[in-house]
Amino acid sequence: MDFDKLIQHQGLLQNIKELQHKNATAVQSQVLSATKEKTDLLAISPTGTGKTEAFVIPILAKLVTVPAENRTQVLIISPTRELTLQTANRIESLSKGLEITSLAIYGGQSYETSKTALAQKQDIIIATPGRLLDLIEKDWLDLLSVELLVIDEIDQLLDLGFLQSLYLLIGELPKDCSKWMFSATMNAETKKLADKILRKPKEIQVLSNDEKKLHERIFFVDKDDKKELLKHLILSKNLSQVIVFTRTTHAVDRIQKFLMQHGIPSASLYGEKKQSEREKALDDLIKKEIRVLIATDIATRGIDIQSLEAIFNYEVPETAETYIHRIGRTSRGLNDGYAFTFCDADENAKLIQLQGALKRTIPIEDSHPFVLNWQKSLSKPKKSSKKKRK
Repeated sequence: MDFDKLIQHQGLLQNIKELQHKNATAVQSQVLSATKEKTDLLAISPTGTGKTEAFVIPILAKLVTVPAENRTQVLIISPTRELTLQTANRIESLSKGLEITSLAIYGGQSYETSKTALAQKQDIIIATPGRLLDLIEKDWLDLLSVELLVIDEIDQLLDLGFLQSLYLLIGELPKDCSKWMFSATMNAETKKLADKILRKPKEIQVLSNDEKKLHERIFFVDKDDKKELLKHLILSKNLSQVIVFTRTTHAVDRIQKFLMQHGIPSASLYGEKKQSEREKALDDLIKKEIRVLIATDIATRGIDIQSLEAIFNYEVPETAETYIHRIGRTSRGLNDGYAFTFCDADENAKLIQLQGALKRTIPIEDSHPFVLNWQKSLSKPKKSSKKKRK
């Protein structure tokens, strides 16, 4: 739906259009419609479908109609520093000229910087749970004027062990505070938390990205040939902005060394890296000073690169949730994207489990130089059969 039909404030509408957003995505239009009145909300939508704008735009649309002196606060909880900053930057762009104040709070930031900023009224606070609790314990911040809590990427927050922190933060809020929860996936733990903290929420579920734009493929390949296949695909498809996901830091370094030896500029990213090194690696990929970023999952939480051409799963992902999060990093906005998964003979059972959890079959690509000569039908979920009684 066209934003002209959803947003009345001309200043906000102009900011949206300047970011080249003309039509709202499914999750954006549904959230805007659902939150016209005070309500709790549970929104499930894959990564890359515009979830950040889905809550930022309704927040700004509400705040801009209220005089500054009468505004209550909005609190947005994010799982990582990177996602906190990206959300803060999106708010800054969309609130240009609207006289709406916002502040990002995260680990690694100077406490004094936060204290000084909090002395001024902030309409929106975007924060990681740990640092927010630190500031509350120091009596530098209270949440008594928060009217709306947004919990972004709830599945990732739970994966990172922030459940108790969330309960502590919710305990600091006014009882009538509205709560919006956003997640790329829904599992039992996410549903349990939603049932516990949300009051009769409106529920929104967007099932998938635009499949015409996202090209998913399985490549059956020997374990020892994966590096060569990776190089072949990057060069043959002339990819200039790629993330390769792998499980271990050892594999990250090994793949990066191989690509660099073959003239493909690349960088590594994992949790043990210094913050400055992580920021440089991401910045280099965004500016296309490197072609490939090889990373572990935990190091890439919150990464948002609009023009990312492809992601590679160097191994079959452990869970459907991991797969969905990874592939959602490409095919954003109006861009096409590739999601390539390498599967060796030892991983076939894991692939069957993955496709069973996804409830769909990922297409197989067998027109490449390193294809394994074994039955591709093994990758398809087997139908259960019962023996007839005699």
